[in-house]
Amino acid sequence: MNIFGPSVVDLSKLYSVSLKAASNLLTANIFGFLIGTLSGMIYRWFNRQLIFSLSIILLAVSNGLLPFYGRIEVAFVGYAVSGLGMGVLRSTANMFRMCCPFTEIKHSN
Repeated sequence: MNIFGPSVVDLSKLYSVSLKAASNLLTANIFGFLIGTLSGMIYRWFNRQLIFSLSIILLAVSNGLLPFYGRIEVAFVGYAVSGLGMGVLRSTANMFRMCCPFTEIKHSN
C-alpha cells in the first residue's frame, strides 16, 4: 500500500485518465480488502496453508500486473482483486500468529 501514493501519477499517465480517476483505484482496493477480510474465515473449512499461499499468490500477481491492464476499468477490477488477496492474507495471518512465529515478520512493520 505504501507504493500507491507515489505511483498514482504514473498510473494516471499510463491509463490516460485524470489524477482523480486514477486515485479512485485505492477505493477499489479497500473494497476488495473489506470483502477479503469478511471471507477470511474460509480457513475453517479449507487447508490454512493453502489459503495463505493462494492469497499471497493472488496479491503478488494482481499487483504485478497493475501497469499492464491497459484500461482503467480493468485496473479497478485488478486492484480490487489485489485488495481481496490482502484481506484474506491479513485475516489468515492473524490466525497463524498463534501457531507460526514466522508470520510475526509480516506484522512487525
